[in-house]
Amino acid sequence: MIRNVHFTVAGFMLIVALLAVDFGVLAALRTEPSLSVRIAYFGALPTANLAAACLALAIARLVHRGEVSLALVTLGLVGGAAILLLLGVASLAPSMLHEYLDLTVGFYRGPRQYEIELHRFGLVGTGWPALLIVYAAMTPPLLLPALVGAWMTRGYRLRLVTPPQEDAPERG
Repeated sequence: MIRNVHFTVAGFMLIVALLAVDFGVLAALRTEPSLSVRIAYFGALPTANLAAACLALAIARLVHRGEVSLALVTLGLVGGAAILLLLGVASLAPSMLHEYLDLTVGFYRGPRQYEIELHRFGLVGTGWPALLIVYAAMTPPLLLPALVGAWMTRGYRLRLVTPPQEDAPERG
């Protein structure tokens, strides 16, 4: 149970910044010619938001308190690494991504539908259910390694350690 939830101006600024980046990415996806890269970016947005929020929260706690949970840092870093891996696979081996989506999601291609096309917030011809299907297919391979890494590092803290100050010899 969550108690005493505090909202700060910095937290709202982070949410607004993440939404602005999301809409910027979605607008830029219209001009991307590769279908696999469009689907990879689209499916990676929730995990990218989580990784960015975890890292921003970790940096803020590290600056203000001098320590942070290592699980929070691990969640952000491993989530970011998984996103980079997904984008690399989508760019270098798009057939692997298409095969994964065909096996997990099983998009039906009708007689007059030759290719699945990403358009605005969903897939053409399938609408909002396709958005949820893409999120459901793309999120587990990205989020599960990050969650396992965070689970493995639970209980550990990351602390800022300052070197001991040596007494300067007095001049005199």
